[in-house]
Amino acid sequence: MTTAGDTLRAEANARDRRAQESFERCDTDGFLSQWANGITAQKLRVEAEVADHGGLWTFARTRLVRLDGTPTDAREVKTRYGYRWRLDSTDEWLPVNPAREATLAKRGYREVEEREVAPAKVTLDGQGRGLSGTCWVRVYRPDARKSDGWRAVGPPE
Repeated sequence: MTTAGDTLRAEANARDRRAQESFERCDTDGFLSQWANGITAQKLRVEAEVADHGGLWTFARTRLVRLDGTPTDAREVKTRYGYRWRLDSTDEWLPVNPAREATLAKRGYREVEEREVAPAKVTLDGQGRGLSGTCWVRVYRPDARKSDGWRAVGPPE
């Protein structure tokens, strides 16, 4: 019996063959179709792996909490000096992932990592425009906003 993952892997292999055939036919003149077939094959392989795990994936995020474990309203903000925690309620700026835990502890905070197994989708993501942009395969949670900070870490254990 053929599973959804097997079907996606077969389609990914077909894309790889198309990219190779394009290269053999026209050397580098067909670079765009070779690139498109290659990135699509990567996406299909990741989709196959997600399908093999029932559409679920493990996600993690880092949260800033008080030393006693109570949550805060902190959010990660990209500044010109790197990422910082912004606490709107107390008007504080704190470093994200400092070298020493004591840096946050002396102000009454600590970072904790949360992990959850949740439904997953696969997409092509990127930045930039046109051929000068970059593109990659991304696994994401359709039930969460991007600003929630969840990042894919791998298949469920």
